[in-house]
Amino acid sequence: MNTTFSIPNTYGDHMVFQQDMPIRIVGTAPGGMEITVRMDGPDIAREIKTVTEKNGTWKAVFKPFKAGGPYEITITADAVGTIIRLQDVMVGEVWFLGGQSNMEFPVSGDNFFYSLRNGKEIAAAANDPLLRVFRMPRTVSPDGPCDNAPTGTCWKTATSAENVSSVSAIGYLFGQRLRKRLGVPVGLIHSNWGGCRIEPWIDEQTLRRHSFKTELEQIKYARIQDGKRKKQTDSKIFKKNADEFNAWIRKFRNTAPETTAEALAGWAKPDEASGKWTPLRITDCYRKGVATPGVAWYRTTVTIPDSWPAKQSAVRFDCLNDCGSVFWDGKPIGKTDVDEPDYWAIPRRFALTKAQAKPGKHLLCVRLENHSACGYVNGPCLVCDDRLLDLSKDPWEERIEFRASCAIGPRPCVPQLAVSNNFAQRLTFSVPSTLFNAMFAPFRNLHFRGALWYQGCSNAGDYARYDRLQRALVESWRRATGNPDLYFLAVELAGFMQHTPENRLPDDFWKESEPVESAWSHIRVEQEKIRFVRHCDIASAVDIGDHSDIHPANKAEVARRLEALAAKLCYHAKGLATGPRAVSAKREGNAIRVSFENVGKGLELRDGDTFGEHAWAICGRDKKWVWADARLEGKTVLVFSPDVPSPIAVRYAWDAYPPNMRLWNKDGFPAFPVPPLRAK
Repeated sequence: MNTTFSIPNTYGDHMVFQQDMPIRIVGTAPGGMEITVRMDGPDIAREIKTVTEKNGTWKAVFKPFKAGGPYEITITADAVGTIIRLQDVMVGEVWFLGGQSNMEFPVSGDNFFYSLRNGKEIAAAANDPLLRVFRMPRTVSPDGPCDNAPTGTCWKTATSAENVSSVSAIGYLFGQRLRKRLGVPVGLIHSNWGGCRIEPWIDEQTLRRHSFKTELEQIKYARIQDGKRKKQTDSKIFKKNADEFNAWIRKFRNTAPETTAEALAGWAKPDEASGKWTPLRITDCYRKGVATPGVAWYRTTVTIPDSWPAKQSAVRFDCLNDCGSVFWDGKPIGKTDVDEPDYWAIPRRFALTKAQAKPGKHLLCVRLENHSACGYVNGPCLVCDDRLLDLSKDPWEERIEFRASCAIGPRPCVPQLAVSNNFAQRLTFSVPSTLFNAMFAPFRNLHFRGALWYQGCSNAGDYARYDRLQRALVESWRRATGNPDLYFLAVELAGFMQHTPENRLPDDFWKESEPVESAWSHIRVEQEKIRFVRHCDIASAVDIGDHSDIHPANKAEVARRLEALAAKLCYHAKGLATGPRAVSAKREGNAIRVSFENVGKGLELRDGDTFGEHAWAICGRDKKWVWADARLEGKTVLVFSPDVPSPIAVRYAWDAYPPNMRLWNKDGFPAFPVPPLRAK
């Protein structure tokens, strides 16, 4: 029980409370202590006195405020005169941003998995003090709901690239649009985890209420395993693992002692001859020199411009997998070794002196150890304050020091895993309720208007359960916040074929494909069912996907569609905010006519006068689907094929990556995919 006089980190300077809803402020203090909470702002001041419960918690609830501010909140423990003060607090519209990597996708980043169009320019232009963001770090809790966010988390104003770069691009661009539409302060809570499933975001009570037996068993098992993991830190097992691992590392590093000595003595020097180095892109290193255990060297010439700040700079990497040493102009500037937990995955930053970072040409060299599977250098760049030189696209060279002998055997268990917080997270972030407990529950005392949800990739394999899980998610969040009217706006999965951004498919790869079924097509149908839940709807992103990147760059359009939905559902905007949906199919001779709802001002074709290839498919009684021709006729589409003289069903954009999604309404929204629709 916490009896320290404090409030959770989810409250703080620059925060935003939801307008027109009760404002709840909670905290801890010794039992029986009187607490005074006061809100002072433009032409208004309110004060509440409350008493701490025996369990050490207290709560003050203010009647709803209209949008405005700034307010100063003072919280006083009367018995001791201690004061907590929150400044520049606003009241406006608050939205929660949840999901996996496409919601996590930042405004601006140097990770090669994410690249928002004009992201750096958008971040650099951040200058809105009434748009506020709270970025929740990845964290888990297998044991139950948390009352607080991790130390160091806080609210920030969208007034600098530093404050907004790592925030959800969709959320940030959504917030900008909402600010422009409403003219009130907007708060965004960024809380998501790339690769997560939906089950971890649903609380245990909701899972139990709806008899999700498998998920409840997973929670029980994870708690047992987490307990075992914690015990290993002081056990004989840990020492045994450490001894085996250290013996293996010694063998690994002694594979070619003479070559290693030669390499360490001279390969990092600027005057090292280039004849034995092979040109490559650094993003290809894991497919080439260190595709198997061994040691490889990588080097590139860094040109620092005259305009570079005369301050201390640093060389930064997203990671050196598995570990390695870094040299600058022949001098070592840092290393990652096996004594660090998660040494293969942690970001690295190696400082340079002002003299080392003077304008001109410099040699950056990396000695990379790969212990298992594929090693790589990820995200190399030179940074100074908010300045960044991306080095991942520069010409690099590679030289192999050695490839490990098969005689040493595979790498044993890494003992650092037992004490690794990141490993604990990876162990449990896919377990039901763990992300709700750690990344949603800390905000349950803050009201927000609604939630944006972009997730589903990791659940595509068992799509049939997704509708039930998504409804449970909405129920879970509404119950936790005590807000049965919480709005929930989802994103239908973008078109996608395979995640190979460094080895892209041809843009016309789909021309050779047959009209087959896809798990992604099916889960989109399950996602769309959320619109039948009160105050819920979905925006489609199918047409703006990328066949070779699961993280398509056009997040601005996703944000536009979500904001239009929010304006319609929450803020009573007029007009349509979503695309056409097929509602019926009627047989007409050897064709099928499809009718739509959400036609609005009418239907139109974009990017061409025809539908193009592989947009529509049709089948007869043999249920063999073939690609079909189609013609837009007013508010309907006529679909036909000479290969199917007696068609019985039709479908549109029914593929993982459907090309030629050209059907829109004139209100500015694309048609949703049409799952197999039987003609009457």
